[in-house]
Amino acid sequence: MDLAKKVAVVVGGGSGMGRATAASLARQGATLAIVDLPGGKGAATAAELDASFHPCDVTDETGSEEALAAGVERHGASRLTLRAAASASAPSARMDRFRWLISAGSSS
Repeated sequence: MDLAKKVAVVVGGGSGMGRATAASLARQGATLAIVDLPGGKGAATAAELDASFHPCDVTDETGSEEALAAGVERHGASRLTLRAAASASAPSARMDRFRWLISAGSSS
């Protein structure tokens, strides 16, 4: 898949597997939107990878909607969305909504 200039949203992209994936996507020419906790490493990772940063806690439905909307507004529809963020406390209903938001923000 040619990722040059394709928009990729990496949720949890500030550290760990999310950061490694974001770095790989950046090397392949993707335009990145990093979504991560406001106090995490997302802003620094975004600056390093020439990506946009959209702070949110994925357990907060409204905050997740706003962060994803900001990414779409800045870059257009996402061609690839990766969720590397984890939360043991998020209720499954909220995670169903988050999955729906991710799929709604992506284009085929």
